[in-house]
Amino acid sequence: MRAFTRRFLVPLTATALITTGLPAVASADPDPTTGVELNVAQNQFVGKSVTYDPSAGAREGLAALKELRGYMWDQNPPFRAYNNEYSGTLQDAARSQGLRTKEAYQNAVSLDEDLTWIATQRAVEASVKFEHKRPDGTDVNTAKRGTVQWSGESLAVGTPNLRDTIINEWGKGELQALRDANGAWNEHNGHLIHMLNPKNRAYGFGAVYDVPGVVFGHYGRYNYFAAWSSTVVKTPASTQTGKTTGVIYRAALPGERPTGIVSGGHIPAPGGDNPASGSSLDTGQAIGIALGVIALIVTLLGGVSFTLHL
Repeated sequence: MRAFTRRFLVPLTATALITTGLPAVASADPDPTTGVELNVAQNQFVGKSVTYDPSAGAREGLAALKELRGYMWDQNPPFRAYNNEYSGTLQDAARSQGLRTKEAYQNAVSLDEDLTWIATQRAVEASVKFEHKRPDGTDVNTAKRGTVQWSGESLAVGTPNLRDTIINEWGKGELQALRDANGAWNEHNGHLIHMLNPKNRAYGFGAVYDVPGVVFGHYGRYNYFAAWSSTVVKTPASTQTGKTTGVIYRAALPGERPTGIVSGGHIPAPGGDNPASGSSLDTGQAIGIALGVIALIVTLLGGVSFTLHL
């Protein structure tokens, strides 16, 4: 099994600074399916046929998140989160937010429709640019739908399903790192803090399946998952259909020829200096190393398992 995860988390005190006051992009259009802003006009879109599941959060994501929160309540690790916003343990942090019991803490989270579609869009974009930037290089906070104010993003590739991603890759696998840091955020425990922070009350999960590509030199077909959060539910999630195969658009990568809006089910192959067929994490790995915040874990157990934190 090959699994890669990435996390981008913003201290809640800084959320308003990164989600408001951004300059408008002239003639920008949203994706017709997700409704998420792509920062470019339709003639600069790249269409990609993908299998995605906007119901993954309702089917397995929310239940897994509640299960993880229940498990971590019992473990009760130290929990200071970002910039020492809490002191003491996870239970202390939850109680400071009015969540005085395990059940209250578990049930304080729900799904948000806008966050669900943003996470779906970001999972598609991660399949060609696995980092916390949009394909055109703009900040991830430009992925907007509605008026929801986001508080964090987590990404994963190579995990078998959303439940495993939440419980293990973004969850139990980072518990010891959280303990070692005495509850403070670092690059090894950021996904777990994202899942556990009692201030986060709304989540959206995106799932894209069986995408061909090259990840750290390993060619295969990979699943991509994304999680977005907010402190407030703006639009409660509605029931969605299951796995769907269709065209979802993104902005072109630098040097890539756009497809524009496709018609008749025919998707012209992207072209240019950077055709971006599938996914490659080599560039993202180099950027992570240059920033000095990369952690790469390799486990040989009948396969190769990677965990990457940005």
